[in-house]
Amino acid sequence: MPNNKRKSKTKHTTCKVYRSCDNVPCGEAMNSCKPSYCYPQSSRNWTVCNMGRGNCRDESKCKLNRTRSKPKHTVLAKTLHEKMPYIWRFLRPQTRKHMITLANMPVSKINIPAHVFDTPVNRLPKQLRPKYRTLRKKYRKI
Repeated sequence: MPNNKRKSKTKHTTCKVYRSCDNVPCGEAMNSCKPSYCYPQSSRNWTVCNMGRGNCRDESKCKLNRTRSKPKHTVLAKTLHEKMPYIWRFLRPQTRKHMITLANMPVSKINIPAHVFDTPVNRLPKQLRPKYRTLRKKYRKI
């Protein structure tokens, strides 16, 4: 007799717990961690539980992920919203990366002088030309 039993094709997803909130990779979530924006994916720790609305999943049976790697480009959502509100969702992914870098800087360093773009490079002293070119290249994508 042939065996007519079919194997189920459903995947068993296991939940993961990380060492700390800093070790949560982009696109993942863990209970009691503050939500933050992240690059290359758009966010981490964006769940109903982390927004203060309850409904937290039980993490007691979750597997501990022992990774020590931390995402380089990440900023807390509160920090980004205080400095640059409402524009995150309209940006390209590469621009989001620059925005995270800028949000981690103090406000005094974010202020880009207008003369970086207004002054023609030919009128600048020769020792300042390379600096202005790199600044223009860096801030042009933003």
